Amino acid sequence: MQGVVLLGVSADHIAASSYLVGDHFLEKDGIESEANMDLETRNRLFATLADLPQPQFEQLLFSLKPPAGTISGGEAPQGNRVSDFLAWVEGPSSTYTLEQVDGMLAGLLNRP
Repeated sequence: MQGVVLLGVSADHIAASSYLVGDHFLEKDGIESEANMDLETRNRLFATLADLPQPQFEQLLFSLKPPAGTISGGEAPQGNRVSDFLAWVEGPSSTYTLEQVDGMLAGLLNRP
């Protein structure tokens, strides 16, 4: 199956994480996931991250290691930091998906 390379997405990023086939991402392990979360799920993810106490949000950042300077500092409003974080997750320099972040967040919050 041949993947489609989108403008602005590096070949290294695609090789490291997934590639687009139609409207699905085919992960390295062969499992398909939706290319985009539905609006309700995206909004829930944003709201949950925005409501996290700062130490838990910092724990998530520590675990995922976004590049320095990608996320606004701790003095910035949490909503700005969440927006920066999710933009990084969806951008070409991240090897994570929103679904993976949602799963990590569920583990952090001990929810199913």
